[in-house]
Amino acid sequence: MRGSDERPSGIRRAKRSPDDEVQIGAAYLASMARLLVAIDGDLAGFGRHAYEWVSTNTTLSTLAQLDSLLRPLERLAFDLRMKRREYLEKQLRAIQINENTFLKLHIGSGEYSLDSWINIDAYPAQLAMDVRWGLPFPDNSVAFVFLSHTLEHLFYPREALQLAKDIKRVLRPGGVLRVIVPDVEKCLRAYVEDDKEFFASRRKTWTWWPKDVTRLQEVLCYAGAGSWFGLASHKFGYDYETLCHLFAMAGFRNVKRSEYMQSEYAELRIDKASKVAGAMYGNRYYSLFAEATA
Repeated sequence: MRGSDERPSGIRRAKRSPDDEVQIGAAYLASMARLLVAIDGDLAGFGRHAYEWVSTNTTLSTLAQLDSLLRPLERLAFDLRMKRREYLEKQLRAIQINENTFLKLHIGSGEYSLDSWINIDAYPAQLAMDVRWGLPFPDNSVAFVFLSHTLEHLFYPREALQLAKDIKRVLRPGGVLRVIVPDVEKCLRAYVEDDKEFFASRRKTWTWWPKDVTRLQEVLCYAGAGSWFGLASHKFGYDYETLCHLFAMAGFRNVKRSEYMQSEYAELRIDKASKVAGAMYGNRYYSLFAEATA
């Protein structure tokens, strides 16, 4: 991991491919995030002394320097936000959606695209976007939504509830969302019961998982209380009760627990499209499966 004072490699190279630019941009953001954490700690630690000391040692006060950093970031955020509609409309035209299209959304598709579904994820997905922009579909226009191992990457409750409400908005009355998330209740039970099989088998599925950590570290980081994975880390963890509560707040009529590949709707027996959804320890799945009806 880079130190907070390092810049991403390759910044000064004159010629870069678009894919190189994407990777370097991500490295920039990671470095900025670490620097912001460091600055926040310093300002909290120094208190008013930071503002007094900096103003006597530099030409700009601390607040002026913060302002000079914030303004270009605000401008970049504004410029990018203004490009969203045109970018999405171009993609939707290429997908050839019309008012008679039987819409099925695969949100968080990753590298696995489902035929006859609109596969949504970050670039280079079929419909490349950030779901926090809002789903670019009319009200009551979607029959099914498949959301696997994506919800936990959104902050709870604000971002998660925003997406849940947006899914409810685009679903037709009686439309169904199938959602799969890591089952944090199983993790907590394994921790309390010291289930060594549970923790040992995780590394067969997630071979990159850190080895020299305690059981509690594993559980908390998996539930979003750690920072192993950087900006793309888990932000929250769900059990069935909390998942039901989220979708009830979003206006869904009911939420039912399900199991792997056990949807009552043939169109939603597609859990195999998500590699992690099928991960098991013994004869049990790591994931929590549920369906919510609009």
